[in-house]
Parts: sequence; structure tokens; C-alpha cells
Amino acid sequence: MSDNEFHRRKKQEESLEKKCFVICDSEREYAFRLSSLLSKKIDYQIHVCSSFKEVQRIADEKKIGILLVEEEIFENQSDAVAEVVILLSERNREGENKVCKYQSFDEILSDILNICMEEQQQGVLKRQICKSCSLIGVYSPISRVGKTTFAIALGKEAAKREPVLYLNLETYSGWEEWSGKSEPYTLADLLYYAKQEKGNLETRIGAMTGYLDELAYIAPMEMSEDLKAVTVNEWMNLLETLRNRKIYKKIIFDFGECVQGLWDMLSMCNEIYMPVREGRISKGKVFQFEKNLRLLGREELLEKIVRIQLGKDISKDVKRILKRKEWRDDRSGTTP
Repeated sequence: MSDNEFHRRKKQEESLEKKCFVICDSEREYAFRLSSLLSKKIDYQIHVCSSFKEVQRIADEKKIGILLVEEEIFENQSDAVAEVVILLSERNREGENKVCKYQSFDEILSDILNICMEEQQQGVLKRQICKSCSLIGVYSPISRVGKTTFAIALGKEAAKREPVLYLNLETYSGWEEWSGKSEPYTLADLLYYAKQEKGNLETRIGAMTGYLDELAYIAPMEMSEDLKAVTVNEWMNLLETLRNRKIYKKIIFDFGECVQGLWDMLSMCNEIYMPVREGRISKGKVFQFEKNLRLLGREELLEKIVRIQLGKDISKDVKRILKRKEWRDDRSGTTP
């Protein structure tokens, strides 16, 4: 047998062994749209059909790992056709293994991943392994300087070219109010699973993640006391875990003032962006902040900090920063 024939047959065998994700819905247009979106996230071969006979035909030829099927189509059918059966319901989710079809794709994906974890279905998500993971800190001793707006704009722009995760560590982020989203998972859940999970953290993160355009995020904690209670060791474990897993090329931390071990976390960051503004009071705050770092023996942080004077259009500032690496970094002695 020639080398080409050997590789061709091996590829065929691998294709047959790979599990399938089957979407069965009478609304074919809906099913194809959903399959198009899922194909970017799910590491299974995806098939679309509109009747249970077609599902059985696929099952005769391939191993169905997950069957996402319209509730009415699956009525009185056997669940032995697939390892995991998830019902697509037109109503709100009721009972186990049901997903409401008329919700956002992020919510559908999250529901699917949660069910798969409960059913111990492994290897569902496409695992993107980045060669490296950079931790990016955004912090400023000055309030109302556009820090969060800058951090999100930076993340959105960077996410157009590489996987980026945004995490907000502010005491009062106002997330639900300005985003208009009530999130089922928060940073508290990520901290918990970072301590508990062994090999399935990627799927957990996938289930918890939302998106602002292409920027991935996990919502901040709702209770300020919960954030303040997180220990230095818990934060450091999270940073180490995320960096070692290399799921994202960059992780942006939007730091607030009440994080335990703030200096240690900033030390782990590859870069620290510090939005500043003109004015005697603002300059005085920066001067005191830098003086504190020197007194605490944290001079190494000063080498990582890049000062950014933001204009009215922050998105333009971000694009210029990422494209040209032109940082407005005035490190001259600042006096009040």
C-alpha cells in the first residue's frame, strides 16, 4: 500500500470514529443557521436534518454524540440513538436536557455545554491552544477617567485578530445596568471551578462565557463583599490557571481598588495600561500612586506601566495604540 493510500484510509477511519452533533428541526433554515454558528465552537461533525428517520439513518453510519432535536419530532422516540439527547423547545426550558430555541446563540451554547457536562460528554468544544497567553492589566488611581471603556474597547479591537477574555474586578462595575444583561454565571463561578476542575475547565469556561462582539467575557461579581473576600492565593491561582491553559491569547483584567493582592496581580501582568488625565489633582494622584510603589519596593511595576492620555474617541485611541504601538507614556517626574 502506498503512503498516500495509507494516509487516505487513516483519515477515513478517523472521520468515522469522530462523534457527530446532529441538529434535527422542522425549520431547516433555523437548523442550518444554528449549525453554522455551532461549527465554529463544537469539535464534532455537525449534521442537519428535519425528520427522525434521517437521524436514524445517520446513526446507522456514524456515532451520534449529541442529538439536538425539536421536541415534537422526538416525541415517543428512543434516546438510544445518541449518547446525549437535548430537546429544542419553543417554550421556556422546563425539565432536564431542554433548551429554548428562541434565545441568543450564546445562551443556547451555554445551555448545551452545561447539559454535556452533566452528562459527562467530553471533548465537545474546539480546543484552541494559543502558543502563549499574555495577562493585561488596566488600572488607574484616577476615578472617572474612562478606564473600563478603554479596557473593553482594547479587548474588542484585539479580539478581531486573536482570542481575548475580559474580566472586570471592580467593586461596583454596574455591569447589569449598562450591558442590559442578567448573567447566569459570574467571576465567582470561574474562581470556584478554577479550584475544582481538573481536565474540563475549558468546557466550563465556554458555558460561562458571553460575548461583546468578538470579545469573550465572564460577568463580574454582583456583591461587592464577595469580591473583597477573595484571597490573594485564590486570585493568583486563577491567573496561573488561565495562563497555563492557554485558551486565550490575551486576558484583560479591569482592576478596581478593593482587590486583595492587587500589587501581586499587577506583577503577574505582562503589561499594565494606566489611563490618566490632565489637571493638578489627577497628576497628584498619579504621583502619590508611584511614590507608594517605590516605598513598597514595587519599582518593577513602574517599568510595566504605560500611561495613556485618552481623547474623546477612545476607539480611535485603541486602534492607534494597537497598530502603531504609540503609547503616550510620559514618565517624567509628576508633581502635584
